[in-house]
Amino acid sequence: GEVVQKGCRCRGDNGAVHIDCLIELATHNATIRDNSTDWEYCTTCKGRYTDYARMKLADAWLVHTDTRDKDDLFRLSAMDNYARVTADYKGGSDETERIFRDVAEARARLLGADHSDTLRSQSSLAQSHFARGKLREALGLMEANVADLQRLSGPEHESTLAARRELAHVQCRIGDRHTAVESLREILAISEEKFGPDDTFLTLETLHTLCSACQDIGETEEEMRYAKELLTRRRRVLGQWHLDTLRGVTLLSILHFKQEEYSAAAELAQEELALWREHNVANTVAITVASHNVGLYTLLAGDAAKAEPILRNAVDETKTLNAHEHLFARASHGHALSVLGRHGEVLETLRATWKAQSTEQGPEDCLTLRTASFLGAALLASGEDAEGAALLKETLATQLRVIGPDDYNT
Repeated sequence: GEVVQKGCRCRGDNGAVHIDCLIELATHNATIRDNSTDWEYCTTCKGRYTDYARMKLADAWLVHTDTRDKDDLFRLSAMDNYARVTADYKGGSDETERIFRDVAEARARLLGADHSDTLRSQSSLAQSHFARGKLREALGLMEANVADLQRLSGPEHESTLAARRELAHVQCRIGDRHTAVESLREILAISEEKFGPDDTFLTLETLHTLCSACQDIGETEEEMRYAKELLTRRRRVLGQWHLDTLRGVTLLSILHFKQEEYSAAAELAQEELALWREHNVANTVAITVASHNVGLYTLLAGDAAKAEPILRNAVDETKTLNAHEHLFARASHGHALSVLGRHGEVLETLRATWKAQSTEQGPEDCLTLRTASFLGAALLASGEDAEGAALLKETLATQLRVIGPDDYNT
């Protein structure tokens, strides 16, 4: 039958469950009352469902409300949740952006522009713009959202602080990094005082965002200190197996890699891979990327004999993915092939990725443009200078027009 999954922060015998059982429970409860909590949060640990469980429950909730009126509020909540989960795990798309916009407009009409659900929908739409590289649109919506929340809830309300955190994330991407870091430090101080140092929703997520922001302004020592503190707190509060803990492991591993501490990076990447496999999730993308990182960091640490079979296995695992899987897996595939000296396959992989993304997400999507830049660099490395230079020039011109000169990808 179906394997059990770790889908929340429950531990021990309660830590793993059949996802179909969670769906059956939520569906049963929905026959009694309309409560979005049943579809998003564990009834035992009260934590939000994560990864595979979250995806399957989002699909099931949408199906459950499919026959309801288009203006039914519970149906709108299911649509909003489905779009958020899809964007989180598969990337933004025209479909998710349309859903966010439709839900925001319906809630504004039914509940009013100042209702908390309406403001939450506008925030989701802004985050969708951000994920797709539409940074100026995202910035405008997030600034308006923060102003509304400050007016309605006050400057130190949890929702206001969370919105400011998302705004700071966008500010980092458009180049206003020092402003973002200053804002994040202020948010962290308020959150630690009001909600405690171990608050998972605001304090720890702000600490996570601050790590990346410090990197953007070159404060590598502060970034490493924050990352170590973040992982320590998540292990203590959430446990070793929680997916947010795993995110902390991934972050610290990447920081060690960037600082050329390859043995430490490889050790953490191995822990990340073990955590993904322990979860038994249907997330072959994450497992493949983690496997690739173990091999790459091991190679850079000087153990080529150990690294080569790991990298070859990563390449083979990537071949089992659907042709239109996430960019990161195929980018890792190309990187592993490059490390192994298989340059012809690098071009083949990147060309296929670029073509698929151009069709599915559009030629001006930020991830499509990233892949185009990877392909252009690979063409230059392979001696195909004219084609590589032309593609890079075209990509740069598009990024300048669509994303702007301040984004770090540009």
